[in-house]
Amino acid sequence: MFGKLLKYEFKATYKWYLILFAVLAALSILMGITTASTTTPSQLQSNYDSSTSVYWALYGFLMLLLVSAGSGVYLSNIIITIVRFYKNIFGREGYLTWTLPVTTHQVLLAKLLTAITWSLLCTIILGLSFFFLLLTAFTISRTNIADLFDFFKNMDVAYILLYLVRQFLQLVSGILFLYLAMSIGHLFKNNRILMSILFAFLLWIILGSISLFIPNGGFFGWFNELYYTFLGRSVLKSFIFSFAYIYEIIKIIGFYFTVYFICKHKLNLQ
Repeated sequence: MFGKLLKYEFKATYKWYLILFAVLAALSILMGITTASTTTPSQLQSNYDSSTSVYWALYGFLMLLLVSAGSGVYLSNIIITIVRFYKNIFGREGYLTWTLPVTTHQVLLAKLLTAITWSLLCTIILGLSFFFLLLTAFTISRTNIADLFDFFKNMDVAYILLYLVRQFLQLVSGILFLYLAMSIGHLFKNNRILMSILFAFLLWIILGSISLFIPNGGFFGWFNELYYTFLGRSVLKSFIFSFAYIYEIIKIIGFYFTVYFICKHKLNLQ
C-alpha cells in the first residue's frame, strides 16, 4: 500500500514539474544561442547588430525570463510541497487520507520522499540549465569546449562531496520544517494558516540564531573563520562538517517525530 501511496503522490504532481522544467530548458537553450552571438571573435571585434540597443534589450529580456523561470521552479516547488501536505493531511482531503489502510509513518514518509525527490530534480534541472546555456554558447561561438571544464580541475572533490551531503541534510530538514510549522498551526482552532506562517517565522528566527554558533562547512558563516583560526583549515572536512551533520540530523529527527506526534494524537480535521 505504501508503494501505491507513493505512486499517487508523484502522479498528482508530475505535470506541473514537467511544464516548469520544459520552460526552463527552452529558455536556457535560447539564452545560450543569444549569448553565443556575442562571444565569437568576429562579433567581439565588431560594432554591428550585436551591440545595438535592440539586441541588448532582447538579451536582457531573455536573461530576465531565465532568472524568473529558475526562481519560479524554486518557488513553485516550495508552494507545491506546502499545498500538497496541508490539503492531504489537514484539509478536506485529509478525511480520505486517514481512512486509507496505511500507518501515520507511511503517510508522512510518502509525502517526504516525494518532496525530496522533486526538490533534488529541481536542483539538478537548474544546474543542467546553466550548463546547457554555457555549452550552447561555447559550441555556437566555436570556443574550445575544454575551457568549460577548466574551472573544475582545481576543485576539492572531497570538500564538494561533504558540502553536498550537508546540503541534502538541509533539504530534508527544510521540508520537515515546513511540515512542522503547518502541524503546529493545525493545533489552533481558528486562523490555522496564519498561525502556521507565524510559527514558521518564529522557528526560522530561533533556528537561524542557533546556526550562527555552529560551524557549517559552507562558504558563509560568522564563526567559520574563528574555527579556522584556532583549529586550522586542515580540520575542515573532519571536524566542521561533523557539527553541521549532527545539527541537521537532530533537526530532522526532532521535526519528523513532532509532526508524527501531532498527526497521530492531535489530529483535528475541520
